[in-house]
Amino acid sequence: MSRLVCRPISICTWQDNRPLAYSDKDQIHFITNWIDEWSECGEWWSGCGERLLFRVLTADGTVADLEQTEDQWTLYRLWD
Repeated sequence: MSRLVCRPISICTWQDNRPLAYSDKDQIHFITNWIDEWSECGEWWSGCGERLLFRVLTADGTVADLEQTEDQWTLYRLWD
């Protein structure tokens, strides 16, 4: 099961153009594994562009989907 979260996050640490940690609600989550990555086209008729999605595993065992659109990062989905 999963739930949509859709809230902005801040990227704390980078390596090879990938985040190694992100901050959500004043808590830092360290990424230990990249599970998958893909791109999706937004509603082009509304002017939405491409978005990149990354499924990651964090040090506390959380599986999350992170979304990148232009310069904005979002915690898109959390998995049970």
